[in-house]
Amino acid sequence: MKALAELSFHLGHKVSGSDITNTRIIYYLKSVGIDAYIGLNTKKLIDVDCVVFSSSINEKNEELQYAKAHNI
Repeated sequence: MKALAELSFHLGHKVSGSDITNTRIIYYLKSVGIDAYIGLNTKKLIDVDCVVFSSSINEKNEELQYAKAHNI
């Protein structure tokens, strides 16, 4: 996911991401200018065109449920 986020960002797309804990990847993404945050926040999904989730994300994840309910 880090590589996809970084590539998309460098191609000019607005990219953001989240994780449940502060990791080296979150720190790195922030260091290159990507909006990366800790915790779930469905407000970050307003007015977005695409949402990408890792296969490790549980189907009951709040952000995943929001994205599906809003056809993102």
